Amino acid sequence: MQMGQLGHGDLKSINEPQKIDFFEKEGHMVDYISCGGCHSAAVTNDGTLYMWGESHWGQLGLPKEYDAAHESLPVKCPMPEGEADEVIVKVSCGGTHTAALTSLGHVYVWGRGDSGQLGIGSAWLKDPENESLMGASRPHLVKGFDGEKVVQVACGAFHSAAVTEQGHVYIWGKEDYGMLGVGQSSDQQIPKRLDYFDDIPVLRVSCGGWHTVVVAKSGDCYAFGRGEYGRLGLSDTKSRTRPHLVKALKGKPVIQAACGGSHTLFVTSDGVAYVAGRPECVSILVVQFACCEGILTTFLVATATDD
Repeated sequence: MQMGQLGHGDLKSINEPQKIDFFEKEGHMVDYISCGGCHSAAVTNDGTLYMWGESHWGQLGLPKEYDAAHESLPVKCPMPEGEADEVIVKVSCGGTHTAALTSLGHVYVWGRGDSGQLGIGSAWLKDPENESLMGASRPHLVKGFDGEKVVQVACGAFHSAAVTEQGHVYIWGKEDYGMLGVGQSSDQQIPKRLDYFDDIPVLRVSCGGWHTVVVAKSGDCYAFGRGEYGRLGLSDTKSRTRPHLVKALKGKPVIQAACGGSHTLFVTSDGVAYVAGRPECVSILVVQFACCEGILTTFLVATATDD
C-alpha cells in the first residue's frame, strides 16, 4: 500500500535504497529508525521524533491540523512535556501503532488500540480527539512497569513488549496463537510481566505479526506464538503459548533477533545470521535459498550495532 511511508514526498514505490533528503536539508542527524505496517519513524540526535506514512489509525501521533490520510515527508511529532532534559531515544513502529522510549525510561504510545496493543487500558479505546478511532491519536504514557526503567520497547502487528533495566519482560496486546506467552486466551490491555523470565535476565525482545522472540543476556533465545512456516525456529510448525528455548541455537550466543510477519532473523556473536520461516519472505537474503520451514538457514552479516 502506497502511503508515503518512504518519506520522499510522494507515493512512488522504489526498488533500491534512496536517501531521504529531508534530514540532511534540515541539518538533522538520525540516530534511530523504525518501520511499521505503512508508516515510518526516525529519532534525531537531539531527541526529536519524526513520523511519516499512513495516519488513518493515528499512528503518526500528529495534532488535529494534520488530518490527511498520510504524510509523505517526515513531520515532527510533538510529545507531552516530560521531566527536565527528557528526550526520545528509541521508537518502534507496529502494524498500526507506535511506541517511543525516553531517556528516563518512560514509554509513550499512540495509534490503533482495539487489541490492547497500546497498553493504556480499555478506557482509551475511544480517542477523545477522534471518536471514530479505537485508540489514541496523540502520545500517552504507559504505566504498569512496577517502577522499573524501560530500556527497550518493541511493537508487533497487534501486540507490544518492553524490557526493563532489571532484565524483566512486560508484554501486552492481542493474545492470538499465544504470542503474549502468558498462557491466557484473552487480550492484555495493560503491561503484564512475563514471569517465565523472572530468573532469566533479558537483553531484548522483538514482536512480529503473530509471534515474539526474547533474547536473554546469556545469549539463549526463546520464541512463542504462531508457529506456521516454522517462524519460531523450533524445528516444527506448531504454535507455542509459552516461551520455548530455540535449541538449534544453543551454544551460539544470540545478540539480536528481529521478527517479521512470517519469519525471524537471529544474529549471533560470531557474525552469522540464522533465518527461519516463510521462504518467500527471506529468499532475497540467501543465495540459492531452499525452503526453511521449521529449520534455520545461515548467512554472514555485519554485527556492528548498538541495538
